[in-house]
Parts: sequence; structure tokens; C-alpha cells
Amino acid sequence: MYRRVLLAALVMMAAAAPLMAAPGPGRHQISFTLGSFNVRAEESRVEGDELVTALGFLDFRVKDLNSVVFGGEWLISFGDWVEAGAGVSYYSGIAPSAYADLMYEDGRLIEQDLKLRIVPVTGTVRFLPLTRNASVQPYVGGGIAVLPWKYSEVGDFVDYEPDPPEIFRAQYVQSGTNIGLVVLGGARVRVGSRYAIGGEVRYLRGQGQLGSDFWDEKIDLGGFTYNFTFNVRF
Repeated sequence: MYRRVLLAALVMMAAAAPLMAAPGPGRHQISFTLGSFNVRAEESRVEGDELVTALGFLDFRVKDLNSVVFGGEWLISFGDWVEAGAGVSYYSGIAPSAYADLMYEDGRLIEQDLKLRIVPVTGTVRFLPLTRNASVQPYVGGGIAVLPWKYSEVGDFVDYEPDPPEIFRAQYVQSGTNIGLVVLGGARVRVGSRYAIGGEVRYLRGQGQLGSDFWDEKIDLGGFTYNFTFNVRF
């Protein structure tokens, strides 16, 4: 998977290369981000989503997959009102679960861990209505995202066909790389001539295809990211 991430990052950097050559001081920024990725709620997930189907068997909360996300982005000013960026971030979440209608004979839960990891590699364009030199810089934008992902279900499972049902240990793992869309908005405040701090919200849309070992065929990769940003201009 990491080779796919590296390849995607190189593609994004190659696409941004003409903009990185833009003349003039202060047109380049590195943005460091730290925040929370909140997966899409049960009622808004894609049709055929594994987590929604699993709720018919397992007791867990989809929002337990919400977790920390961190990353970085290279931003290049294209004139005074437009920025282009290439970045990568990392998210990994775990939702503990258990069968809702069955237990071991001694009363112990039949438990599993549902794990989702996404490493979005993004190419974005921002519009700054107050120009890049304003002390307060709101912005909106969007772009494409290359989404290397991995989803797994690890723990104890039940085979309902025998009578009585049989409990067995297993792990089901699927990974892939898919294309998604990202929409973003935020604001940053300049601190001196080189630095800026701010906040940003991103909406990510995408989905992955699961194999036949799972209860359903898709995993929704979408959600909202709430970031704190720290920018260094050079």
C-alpha cells in the first residue's frame, strides 16, 4: 500500500510542478494539519456499506471509528487570489464490536474489532477572496483525492449454519486505492510575515470495494475532517 501512496504523491507533485516554479517571494507555503476525521453517519452512508449491514449482526457505534488525522500540504500561490496544493494525511480508526444476540456459554461477549485506515493524497485549488496578503485569509476550494485504504474485521465470529452455531476466530482484510472528491473551507490568521494559524473543514467523498468474505460489497470512505492548521511561508 505504501508504494501506492508514494506513487500517488509523486503524481500530485508532478502535476503541481509548474505552479511550484511561480516567481516571487512568499508564494510557497507548507501547511501542517492536526485534527479529527469523522466518518459519515449510519443514515448517510453509501448503499451497500459494510458497516450499515454489520449493524444487523453486531453491536457497535459507527462514530467509534472517528479518530485523529494529521498531515501536511504544499501550497503555491497562483496570483493573489488562487492557491494550488498537493498534500497527504493519515487516519486510522477502530470500532470495538460484539454480537448483539449471542454470547459464549459463560456469558462472555463474542467480540471483534472493525478497523479502517485511509491515507488521502490530495490535489486542491483554493480561492482567497481577500487575497493572499490579507491579515485574515478565509478560503474555499476543492479537488481530487487518491484514497489508499485498508478495512479489516478481526476477532471471533459465528457460523449460524450448524446447530448449535459454531464460534471461530478469523480476520477479514481488504485494501485498495480509489479516487474521491474533497471540498474544503477555512480561514487563517497571519502571525508575522512568515507564519499563519487557522482552522479548516474538509468533506471527503469516496468508497471502496470489498470482497466476498464480507457481509456487503462496499465500504464508505467519506466523512468530515476538522483541522487545526499551521502554515510556514517562504
